[in-house]
Amino acid sequence: MELDRLQRRVVEKTYPREWHVLKLEATASYEKMRVSDTQTFEVESSPDLEELMGLLKLWRSNWPNRALTLDSVLHVEEIEDSRSEPEPGPKPQPQSGRSKTPRKSATQQQLASTVEYLPGL
Repeated sequence: MELDRLQRRVVEKTYPREWHVLKLEATASYEKMRVSDTQTFEVESSPDLEELMGLLKLWRSNWPNRALTLDSVLHVEEIEDSRSEPEPGPKPQPQSGRSKTPRKSATQQQLASTVEYLPGL
């Protein structure tokens, strides 16, 4: 199936990290369409893609001068390698008086703990 091959190609681009594909979502819309009218599909097989293409063809025939958009999102989950050792966490420091390191704001803490985005996709 072409859909499986597409998903594998995307996942292989992130080697050596390994991923489990959860789902593929596609959102179809056209120029000046209300956000509430966009159509989101969970694509599991070729018939789902054919249904989506049918909708795009219908929109093209109804509004030939409007730009069509198809956004797709591949939801994945990283597979943890059980053979690798966990990275050691920061060592706790005693809380005596004022710390030598400056305090971080909530935004700085969130940014520091954000998961890296997939490079090159």
